[in-house]
Amino acid sequence: SGKKKTSGTFKEGLPEGFTRKFNEEGEIIGSELFKDGYKIGEGIYDAQGYKQGKWKEFYFTGELKAEGEYINDKKIGEWIYYHQNGKIEQRGKFGKDNKPTGDWKWYYESGNVLRTESFLRGLPEGEMVEYTDSSAIVTKGLYVDGEKEGPWVSNDGDMKYEGEFKGGAKSGKWKSYFNGNGKLAEEGTYIDGIENGKFSYHYYNGKLKEEGDYLMGNKEGNWRKYDTEGTIYTTIIFKDNKVSFHIPAQWEVTDKELIVEGVLKDGKLSGTMITPRGQTLTWVGVPAPSLKRDKAPVWGKSIQLFNGKNLDGWQALGKDNQWVVENGILRSPRPGSNIRSTQTFDDFKLHIEFRYPKESNSGVYLRGRYEVQVEDSKGMEATNIHLGGLYGFIDPLEMVAKEPGVWQSFDITLVGRIVTVIANGKIIIQNQIIPGITGGALDSREGEPGPIMMQGDHGVIEYRNIVITPAK
Repeated sequence: SGKKKTSGTFKEGLPEGFTRKFNEEGEIIGSELFKDGYKIGEGIYDAQGYKQGKWKEFYFTGELKAEGEYINDKKIGEWIYYHQNGKIEQRGKFGKDNKPTGDWKWYYESGNVLRTESFLRGLPEGEMVEYTDSSAIVTKGLYVDGEKEGPWVSNDGDMKYEGEFKGGAKSGKWKSYFNGNGKLAEEGTYIDGIENGKFSYHYYNGKLKEEGDYLMGNKEGNWRKYDTEGTIYTTIIFKDNKVSFHIPAQWEVTDKELIVEGVLKDGKLSGTMITPRGQTLTWVGVPAPSLKRDKAPVWGKSIQLFNGKNLDGWQALGKDNQWVVENGILRSPRPGSNIRSTQTFDDFKLHIEFRYPKESNSGVYLRGRYEVQVEDSKGMEATNIHLGGLYGFIDPLEMVAKEPGVWQSFDITLVGRIVTVIANGKIIIQNQIIPGITGGALDSREGEPGPIMMQGDHGVIEYRNIVITPAK
């Protein structure tokens, strides 16, 4: 009859975009949607460019991805979404306003329920529950007019949180617990989502780490900090936009304290510091960068940081350099200078091997700012001051140190502030946030790339096979 039977577009010989099929009367009886030559949808695509009626969507590999109905390009009625294995991933209804309505369910690839939630005019309404693949409750709470209300329980994999919401904001007492051992991690009260009143923070072993009071989001009065054994080591005083604290001398041969005082004015924190030796220094504090990443890193090529022959690519810090290269090993045969790579890095994966004699001590500094402790620690408690700990901040999950004189290894991933440490083949820190620089850091410029630095001023230490894989 000469009438059009099909129409569509091609790109480099492959179908791209919509194709349409017509009957003898010129009516559209079917359409297909293509991307890079792969069919990703089929249904009716009308003359005005709207999806109409029943539609199916597909993965690039051909499996059904979703099916449901359109009216004038808007989803209506029940839609079902599928995993690539063919099992349902999500199902629920859309109202005439193209917004979710009624009861919705999400499923794991196993077929077990992942989440149940209800909607009213596109907003969450009523109870929401999330489950693990083994059907244990992860998150449970109530929505009213799209906002969280009343008691809620949630879990992010590392911590469990319990408390109440009022009008979508945290209200009253909240508690969090470590998933690994169920011990209290944090406790405090909120008003309209703002910290107010007494707060306490705890180490993984359950012992008190820090405690003090907030006044509508600002620290106020005395804040006490404790070491992992429960001994108080400093008190910070917050009052009238001023902060002060004293720290006992650590390495200095003196009984005098480090005294720090500062004032917050016009959004800037500045002040003075008197060292145990009596020297007065001025300082300025700036907000630490969040270092959050918008997407997962893409890893580049691995770099052999230590060539096993000489100190090319490395720089000793200070005048008392003891670092030498012998038989493919980077050694500091006696306490002396620290050493750093001349190259700097942002996000990376690091493999490094080390060996120490009995009772020796060193550390690997990530970006030159965050120390992962290297210390003879076999049989000791898994705390942040022993092998594998993020010094002063993050305890390892278990102590995996070997006998002194034996080669050991770290495999460390650092993305923004998120660190994972594998020691001797076991994960001991997993996706934990580093809150700030550790003692001995090269600088506090956390937003900039930094080197790999190894501590040489504490004891005899050896390193080898230092390989880094930076993110692109």
